[in-house]
This record gives sequence, structure tokens and C-alpha cells, in this order.
Amino acid sequence: MKSHTYRYLMLSLLSGVLETSVVIAGFSHFNLATGLAFALAYQVGCLIRNPLNLSLRGAAFLQAMALLLLPFMLHNTLVLLLLVSFISGGIQSARDWLTPKQPPVPVSIKRLVRVTGFIAGIICGAIFDFETLVPVSLISCLVIWTAIPTSAIRTRWIQINRRWRPDGYGWVMLVHQIHYFAYAYVLIAHLLNPGLREETTITLRDAGAVSVWFALGWLSYISGETVQKRIFGLSARAAVILGHVWVVICLLFMAACIRNPHLLGMAWILGGFGGGSVYAIKELAEKRKCKADIELWEHYGHNIGVMLALTSVILFPITVEIPFMVAAIAATGTILLLVVFESKARSDES
Repeated sequence: MKSHTYRYLMLSLLSGVLETSVVIAGFSHFNLATGLAFALAYQVGCLIRNPLNLSLRGAAFLQAMALLLLPFMLHNTLVLLLLVSFISGGIQSARDWLTPKQPPVPVSIKRLVRVTGFIAGIICGAIFDFETLVPVSLISCLVIWTAIPTSAIRTRWIQINRRWRPDGYGWVMLVHQIHYFAYAYVLIAHLLNPGLREETTITLRDAGAVSVWFALGWLSYISGETVQKRIFGLSARAAVILGHVWVVICLLFMAACIRNPHLLGMAWILGGFGGGSVYAIKELAEKRKCKADIELWEHYGHNIGVMLALTSVILFPITVEIPFMVAAIAATGTILLLVVFESKARSDES
């Protein structure tokens, strides 16, 4: 594999470590709301990548700025949040520029590296708290800066993506992503501390157990296409509808079993098989010649989903089931939007 392939995979690994480690550290060091604030800070990095489209040199500069903030990261929570956004934005942007085109990295390897990063992040966040940011920042900075001399890319630092119009399937993708991020991080908190009891001490054993649950949930999520298309032979439209019906059922079960981590974890794993129908949304968007930048609307969905989770936790701190209900509503909305836009597309064809 070429050097950029190794760089891409390393940044993918660091991205996963960063995402889950800051959430775990926020939960354990502060509280659920602050942990979600760090999740949001991480997701802002997606927006730096797209729609801002920061160049490789811009990503390197952002990582350098993050290094300057490292000595002050434990002095102020706002500085810590800004640091997470800088590191995330730099990593996400550089990954985009360093993505191998020929030959592309196999999807199986991408997913394995990503899930490995999630597992490592959960464990590192529990053991090292926010100090995990130090090696993540240093290594990502080294990877990005060493890529610049070997890159033939010449572009402006920022090229704003003008394809902001959502189109029909952009809305479907947006709401689908909202449903996942409205509850995924909250789920981690409940697996660590069932029902959000008073005690918040996280042991290595707790972190290990949660990393297994989370990894299994992701494995079921990325297996969704195989299960729905190849095993059950579902069309793309049927996969989205039936997949999200299944997700709603699992989310309602999660809300009912919020204080039982084993049942919660099982529902999370089973729900992944339905949520994995995201592939079908992309297939339908391509089939209907969707004009929206689907990836852009994914990023918007990530951020809005976390915002809704954070808002619900702040407004209803005692009613711990609310984020799961918000997610169920968004999953239902995904079904309704798809039915509307598919019906319209079919009527336009006839």
C-alpha cells in the first residue's frame, strides 16, 4: 500500500479514538450533558471537512493550533472543547485529502480500523481521561505534516461547498442521521452507569464491557446491507422502511429497559441491523439522481442529532428516556419522508 494509505488508516484510527475518548472522559469527569458537549465539539470537525472543505495545509495548520492549546486544556472547559474541535477538524479534513483513490482501501479494512478506534477510545477515555488528547494530537499532527511534501494537491485553504440544497433524499439522510446521534452517545453513558445513578466512577472492567457492547452494535450496523439485501432480498425502498420500523421497536425497548445494561446492549445490537439500511438511502438517492451532497447532509444530521440529545438532557435531566424517544420520532420521520419522496418520484416517472 502507498504511504498515503497508511496515513489515511492511521487518521481513521485516531478519529475513532478521539470520538469516544472525549465522550467517556466528559461523562466521567463532568456529567452527561458535558459529555454530549464534547461529542458535539467532535462532530463540528465534520463541518470543517464539509462544507468548509479545509485543504491539507489548512488541516496541518489547525493541528498546529491544537498543539498550542494542549498546555492549557485542563485549565478551562471552553478551551478543551475548542481543542477537541480543532483536532477533529484537522483529522477529518486530512483524511478526506489522503483517501486513496487507486486502489481504494477495502471497505472491510476501513470498518475494522474505525471500530478498533472506538474500542481503544472508550478504554483510553476511562483510564487516561482527557490526557488521551495529547498522543492523539501529536500523532495526527505528525501524520498530516509529513504528508504535505509528498502531496501534489494545490488548492485554496477553504473551498466552501455550495451544494447545500437538501433535495428529497438529502432530507431523508439528515433525519436518519439525527435518529442515530440523538441516542448513541447517551446509550454509552447508560451502559457505563445504568439509569445514570449517583455514582460515576468508571473502572477498566466497565470500559471493557462497554467497548464490547459498542463494537457489537457497530458490527450489526455495518452488517445491515448483507442481512437486508443478500439474506432477505429486500429492495432499497423496503430496506429503509422495514429497517427503520425495526429501529423504532428497538428504541422503544431501550427506553423501557434503560436501567438494565444487558437488555439495553442487546437492543442496541439488534437495532443495528435495521439502522444499517443507510446504504439503501444512498442507493435510492443515486437512482433518483439526487442533486444534494448526501455526505454534507449526513454531517448536518450528526450535529443536529447531538444537539437534540444535549438539549433533552439539559431540559429533562430526570427523564432519562427522552433521547431514545427523540431518536424513535426521528426514525419514524425517516420512514414518512422516504414514502413521500418515493411516491413523488414514481408519479413523476409515470
